[in-house]
Amino acid sequence: MASSDPQSGIPVIPDHELIEVIGSGAYGNVWLGRTVLGTARAIKVIRRSSFESDQPFNREFEGVRRYEPISRTCPSLVPILQVGCDAGSDFFYSVMELADSVAAPAIVAADNLPQPSSQGARAYQARTLRIDLITRGRLQIAECVEVGLAMADALEALHTAGLVHRDIKPSNITRERGARGIQLRGHRRVHRTGGARTPTGRSLQLGNGPV
Repeated sequence: MASSDPQSGIPVIPDHELIEVIGSGAYGNVWLGRTVLGTARAIKVIRRSSFESDQPFNREFEGVRRYEPISRTCPSLVPILQVGCDAGSDFFYSVMELADSVAAPAIVAADNLPQPSSQGARAYQARTLRIDLITRGRLQIAECVEVGLAMADALEALHTAGLVHRDIKPSNITRERGARGIQLRGHRRVHRTGGARTPTGRSLQLGNGPV
């Protein structure tokens, strides 16, 4: 069962070691984590203290609960591998596949992560479409078509399940396993209403970014 270290306040996630915070939002943090087998994961932790009442906190958990089974029905969606709560409902968490790092395109084990610089830079930074646009300036036409088709497939999967994303933006589109995948992340913004494999075999996945 999940809990928090009484001295450090760092969440304790079963079978995972939390290494560093790699993303922050209004309601919680995304941690770089390591499984007992040494595999790198992204772990989103949402704390009850970030909300004024139980209702919005429970709504966030309900969104993850609805997305979790859908995430494994399409190879283009970032699969949620594990979801849990701490004993006192102080937080809930979701474990996901980790997006590629800018410095290390294909990360499988956390031991392969680049080391922080002497200036204290993070060891890991997700490679997002936003980063690609900043560093490259523009994408080739074929890449634009690929991303567009992939996102359309991912959204079709969500809409078929009666869900909408509500936060599609370049910083939520990431690479996975080098050239094999393009992912659309941000599942905290998936809500009930009504990423994706491309023709070249790449995948776009929707999850919770930036991770």
